[in-house]
Amino acid sequence: MKKRLWRKKPCVVEAIEFDGTEETARAIGEELGVKFRLRLGISDPHGQVMLLEAPGSPIVPPGHFVVKHEDGEVHSCYPKLFRDTFEFVDRNPPIELDEAQEIA
Repeated sequence: MKKRLWRKKPCVVEAIEFDGTEETARAIGEELGVKFRLRLGISDPHGQVMLLEAPGSPIVPPGHFVVKHEDGEVHSCYPKLFRDTFEFVDRNPPIELDEAQEIA
């Protein structure tokens, strides 16, 4: 069998960069709808999030992204891999007007 070239399918994901704070952990639960457990260290003010709905309940350290795909799949992603793979999508893109249209 010959090798073939492959391109990653375009997809849109929801994601939050976890910064180790309780506030961001709550956002993961509320905004992404992901069940989690926050693990706080005794000597470290930053915590880790355990994703309870993802296979193997992975631990998300500060700086990593929690990603939720359109099909509901949730996983942790290294920052460099996330930035190399995804680009920001503006929810409210600017509207282009024809020359004949006026802004009211």
